[in-house]
Amino acid sequence: MVKQVKVPWAREGSGFTMLMEALIVFFAQTMQIAQISEKLKITDKRIWRVVSHYVSKALKEVDFSGISAIDMDETSRRKGHEYLTVFADIDTGRIVHIYTGKDALTLKSFADSVENHNSSHERIKNFCCDMSPAFIRGIYEHFPFASITFENSDSYLPITG
Repeated sequence: MVKQVKVPWAREGSGFTMLMEALIVFFAQTMQIAQISEKLKITDKRIWRVVSHYVSKALKEVDFSGISAIDMDETSRRKGHEYLTVFADIDTGRIVHIYTGKDALTLKSFADSVENHNSSHERIKNFCCDMSPAFIRGIYEHFPFASITFENSDSYLPITG
């Protein structure tokens, strides 16, 4: 018969000590999961479980109340037309949201995230983005109090609506 007991040096159900989890999270900041798996001789599924736990925990504590200016840009995720849109706080450079896609729903997703993290769409006053019609429409729809600065290879052109 196996009996499990709670111990102060391990998270319940983890299968790792807190020290090992800390090492996994530390490595995950600069290494790919496959590299961590190879280095520690642990399956990637178990590593993802640890990383996902701490990312979820951190996301619950995120506070967007101080954010007023956002830079957003999309990048190709794979060959073809699979995109990720990245949102960053202009003042800190911190990435605050990532969305799969580059349509108007991208801004809906970010607006929901803002509302869920101690802020409101009214606090976002500025966006910097490319001239994507979908981005423009999404900003006007979900952030009506924000102005837009369009990216240009030579300069930035501020537009207010």
